[in-house]
Amino acid sequence: MFRVRYYVSALIAIGVCAGQLVAQATGNIAGRIVDASTQEPIALVVVRVADRTEQTDAEGRFVISGIPAGRYVLRANLLGYRAVVDTVTVVSGQTADVQIAMDAVAFAVEGVVVTGYGEQERRDLTGVVTEVRAEAFNTGRVISNEELIKGKVAGVQVTEDNGGEPGGGLSIRIRGGTSISSSNEPLYVIDGVPLPPGGGLSAGRNPMSFINPEDIESVTVLKDASATAIYGSQGANGVVIVETRAGADAAARTGAAFTYRGNVSSSTIAKRPDILNAAQFREVVAAEAPQQVQYLGDADTDWIEQVEQSAIGQEHTLVVAGGTRDMSFRVSGGYLGQEGVLQKTKWERLSLNVAYNHRLFDDRLNLHANIMGARTEDKFTPGGVLGNATNMAPTQPVFDENSPYGGYFEWDDPLATDNPVGQLNLIQDEGTTFRSIGNVTGEYAIPRIDGLSATARLGYVVTNSERRSFYPSILKAQEENGSNGTVSRSNPTETSYLFDGFLTYERDIDEHGLILTGGYSFNGWNWSSPSFYAQQLHSDMLGLNGVPTADLERTSLFIDQFRLASWFGRVNYTFRDKYLVTATVRWDGSSKFGKGNQWGTFPSAAVAWRISEEPFMYGAGFISDLKLRLSWGKNGNQAFPSYQQYKDYVFGGPQAQALFGDEYVSTIRPSAADPNIKWEETKSWNIGVDYGLWNDRVFGAVELYTKRTEDLIFDVIVAAGTNLSNVVTTNVGTMTNKGIEFTLNTTLFQAVGDGFNWDFNINAAYNKNEVKQINPFGGEAEQIVAGPFISGGVGSTVQVLQPGYARNSFLLYQHILDGAGNPIYEDVNGDGSINEQDLYVDANEDGIVNFDDRVPMNNPAPDWILGSTSIMRWKSFDFSFTLLAQLGNYMYNNVASSTGFYERLTQSARPSNLHASALKYNFSTSQYFSDAYLEDASFLRMENIELGYTFRQALNGIRVYGILQNAFTITGYSGVDPTSTTSGIDNNIYPRTRTFTAGLTVGF
Repeated sequence: MFRVRYYVSALIAIGVCAGQLVAQATGNIAGRIVDASTQEPIALVVVRVADRTEQTDAEGRFVISGIPAGRYVLRANLLGYRAVVDTVTVVSGQTADVQIAMDAVAFAVEGVVVTGYGEQERRDLTGVVTEVRAEAFNTGRVISNEELIKGKVAGVQVTEDNGGEPGGGLSIRIRGGTSISSSNEPLYVIDGVPLPPGGGLSAGRNPMSFINPEDIESVTVLKDASATAIYGSQGANGVVIVETRAGADAAARTGAAFTYRGNVSSSTIAKRPDILNAAQFREVVAAEAPQQVQYLGDADTDWIEQVEQSAIGQEHTLVVAGGTRDMSFRVSGGYLGQEGVLQKTKWERLSLNVAYNHRLFDDRLNLHANIMGARTEDKFTPGGVLGNATNMAPTQPVFDENSPYGGYFEWDDPLATDNPVGQLNLIQDEGTTFRSIGNVTGEYAIPRIDGLSATARLGYVVTNSERRSFYPSILKAQEENGSNGTVSRSNPTETSYLFDGFLTYERDIDEHGLILTGGYSFNGWNWSSPSFYAQQLHSDMLGLNGVPTADLERTSLFIDQFRLASWFGRVNYTFRDKYLVTATVRWDGSSKFGKGNQWGTFPSAAVAWRISEEPFMYGAGFISDLKLRLSWGKNGNQAFPSYQQYKDYVFGGPQAQALFGDEYVSTIRPSAADPNIKWEETKSWNIGVDYGLWNDRVFGAVELYTKRTEDLIFDVIVAAGTNLSNVVTTNVGTMTNKGIEFTLNTTLFQAVGDGFNWDFNINAAYNKNEVKQINPFGGEAEQIVAGPFISGGVGSTVQVLQPGYARNSFLLYQHILDGAGNPIYEDVNGDGSINEQDLYVDANEDGIVNFDDRVPMNNPAPDWILGSTSIMRWKSFDFSFTLLAQLGNYMYNNVASSTGFYERLTQSARPSNLHASALKYNFSTSQYFSDAYLEDASFLRMENIELGYTFRQALNGIRVYGILQNAFTITGYSGVDPTSTTSGIDNNIYPRTRTFTAGLTVGF
């Protein structure tokens, strides 16, 4: 019994001593972090040391306790500040005091970036990942959020396909297009939730515009296969990750902080199409079409001026954010109203964003919830208004009191141009879209296994739209086409849902670092669109507000859906902080493909060597970072219509009925289909160098890449008699993109206190696109006419797919030039007429000039894209500007080609206006296929300029600012806008605007 008591007492004593030893073997780290310029405390700085993480409070303070005694590396990171790396010694039983001053910067080389299904230290990246934070966004009237990064990321082209139309569509190309008929848009991921292919539906506008830009924290672009392979079949065109502001945004650690941001703006047309005025028109009609002089009116009407307006916009956002140590929230509500510079165009957005974060169970469980919703209202400029404003004779009046067409002047000829003002005021075209995207994410640190965590995410995207239009019976066009009044309505609805579940294991052992990620993802998408239209209305009185009785009514319903199931895994390994390896694989199964082709494997591998850490580099003290990277990977593209592997059946019309006995029976015709259709696959290589000089005062990267896309999907001609269709959608092509990118970031002037600070960025990217094969049976001479139809030349295109040339190169005649360099227009061969034999080069030298003499030339995509951003601060002033340039891109001026010849004066019984190029070239007849209309569209643009002042002592800070967007454009292109479209065909786009914005931000 004595021995038992002895042993028990001994064990208790040992336990007490062990506890004292443990207590004596640990210490604490406490500190405070301030802004180096203002000496104000910085809240929410992430401090990492000894595998522990903490955030600073509202006073900039932090405490990390229970750290084993020893020497550690401490890292402090916060978006908008240069990362701080320091060493700290922890002594058992004591608290180490750390005082840190952080420098504010617009561009950072350190910090954590989102890479898809996780985060990674920027310095440990092996792929090509570029993050643009809110501090460096383009500012001003930003409606479509792609504009935030225009000119900011090397190799990324942002184009407004609708010019200055508020809420209009934008296109992004990352390192050039990789497809011909599938989408070339990147995958958009919003807080971990991917938008449906193509970005999702709306009532006619850009779906990305539903997010309030004030709610966006950062936009990260994944460019090479090593970075995008984690998204597998959706990553061939790159990935754009949008992270919204979390609940900790500028909030005190306790209580709540309020922020109001508001502005007003005014927009005007930056440039108009070059058409004849009334005096010029009278002179040309008298000289070239004297028989039409009788139709010249007495008016002097600027039809474009009649349909334009100075557009007013306003935007307001109210944010409340706050929380405690374990919980934070952010709620924002916003309103944006923007008129278009064309009358009857308007776009409105009401938005609500809720973010909530909570840490539970001693910080083992982190819950994140983000829900965004928006209601957008669209009022559209009726189609045809721009074209008619360009073509309507300037000598005719706007109104005619005797007109049966609502009192607007109209020609009495059915082929003549319609009155654009009448169209504006008589046609109604509106849309409403409700959209919500959200997710709930839980991250749980699994106990007893250090570094292992599990993440589960449920996400959704729900969109409901309505498009409404009304064309009254008194509209001239309705009378001419026999519709006699039309009302239509469509209600497309889209639902997308997501489940992600994955494990992450992160561990540092001695000189080794390891991050393992693996999991499963399932994404479903459903779309339906019921619609109807009615014609030959019995009354115009209801307008958009109802459906009157009509002689003709039609309804339709379209349904589409697909599913995507995926397994994925990724390994990140580092050794001695200078040798890095990343390997990724994703297995995707898609319902868009037939049996046997539904699953695809998309792997990638990357290695990096931080040369600056090698002993032989110690003498090069000015080199603070030098890292060499090499990556390879394969991605897919499934952004094309569903059900291509199946035949669909179409009911024949009255002209396609078959006679059975005495009765005609409607036919049902199957389409051609390839049951073996499969993924488009893009394989790419990237070699890059990250550099940092003078303690990262200057840093950036240089990239060399090549991308090869195989099994391109598009329509090809099938052999006669083999199908009841003349084309089939299948895999037949190959295309490459090769390029180089360069990025430089620097602080040209480093501020001391409130002194002058200048952060500067410049990026440049070159890309060469080339079609390698378009038909494996056609050989190198195979040629497919491509591109959108041009205006004027009905059913005609001026672009081509041909091996050895860029995608959608222009296919045109080479116009013979005179001694002054102008295209000739005369009867050279003396046969009494002016035709192709006189004007164009006989390219194949067969003695005849015909369509076979059109040659591929130039490229609608730019060879070079350059951007530069400067952000300057001095005391309470801030000033910034962004420059954007593109070189080597060409534009076909379809406005000039379709209206720049004298024969238009007599093509209908009433004369139409002409483009001013008619006076320059003196073409009597149309020359749609002449390279005279193909112009170099290279340009330099001052994208925006901003000047602001902050009243630091007022409330929690008041900032006032003014912004000028599209200040100037230097270009040789004669059209309205050298960036009008990615297609390269300029045809009466919505005019680009110049916008001035004044606003303020108030914290209280």
